[in-house]
Amino acid sequence: MTDKLRKEIIDARTILGLCFVQMLYYQEAKQAIDPIIELAHQMNYEEKLSAILTITGNYEILVKEDYSNGCKHFEDAVKISSRVNDTNSLLIANWRLALTYCLNCEFEKASRPFKQALDICTAAKNLWGIARVRSYEAFFLHFYPGNMNEAYLTAEDAIRNAEESGDTYSKAFAYPVLGISYYGKGWFKDAIKAFLKGVALCEKLNLSMWNAIARWILAEVYFEVGEYQQSKHHYQVTVQLLEQGNAHASWISINKTGAEMAALRTGKKDIDMELLNRYMAVGKYKYANAWKAIYIAKILLNSDKHYSREADNWIRKAIQTAEQNRMMWHLAKSRALYAEFFKRKGDTLKAKKQLFKAIEIFKECGADGWVEKYEKEFAKF
Repeated sequence: MTDKLRKEIIDARTILGLCFVQMLYYQEAKQAIDPIIELAHQMNYEEKLSAILTITGNYEILVKEDYSNGCKHFEDAVKISSRVNDTNSLLIANWRLALTYCLNCEFEKASRPFKQALDICTAAKNLWGIARVRSYEAFFLHFYPGNMNEAYLTAEDAIRNAEESGDTYSKAFAYPVLGISYYGKGWFKDAIKAFLKGVALCEKLNLSMWNAIARWILAEVYFEVGEYQQSKHHYQVTVQLLEQGNAHASWISINKTGAEMAALRTGKKDIDMELLNRYMAVGKYKYANAWKAIYIAKILLNSDKHYSREADNWIRKAIQTAEQNRMMWHLAKSRALYAEFFKRKGDTLKAKKQLFKAIEIFKECGADGWVEKYEKEFAKF
């Protein structure tokens, strides 16, 4: 076989892998490039190595949840794509490196690669690319740490670019993130409308992972407004969507826990602590622990049985995890939950103290609707 033919095979399989990545099918993408990884390295075919490393990195971070190897693949891809002036691979590698940092709650480190990805799209006047990068920024870089004003403004920018591009694919990314930003601000009705539009677009394009993200946070919104059956449904559908790809262990465990939380409000009586502890142990990313700890604390707090000590421990765990990972909006939610815990125990002084802390943190996050919600509760004491 000639070198020319070998390169043609590498080219074809790399293109196939990138197509799968665009559709968020990371396991299939890795399978597409597996036969040519060693060959590309042997030939030192740098024009395609950066893309191959990026595809492999996606598999590492989302299927295996291997943060260290995933980062290394993306960092190497950034270096190679810069050296050979492969702008497309440089865009994707920076974008995915930024995502990886966010999943591990390293938000400051994520800012630079996100900016580099956005700069590439802006220079090329690539509106759908801008919309998609901004969608990721809004959720992972701003919503996760609790910067709700930035999440909202960034999501709005994603929508503007998606609408101007006329590209349905970018709209399918932008509308769920708009819903997420509305939820972060505490605007529940607007959030539900944006989510439902986003879910419809994701289903039309078969974007299973982004559909799952939309349904996951939609499930939270429904829980907050007391639509527990709808909440349970969307948590369960999220799990089904994510399990199709044999990936996303952290997200799956969050949503399985969320489904248990909603089920308790729709007639389920028994709490399986062994199962909940297993869910807590699944997944390797830091961000997931704050979410699951809050869910488990809510399960214990709302049980018919007496789980006061356990609920106290899990709320403390939620507070500690959110503080350690600088997830301030989740910290505020944990403090508000602690206020509810003390209120039920009849300790008004401690309840007011925790609720005051929650309100102050929500203010810092720019979560206006949440501030209004809990200021009304505070006034009732």
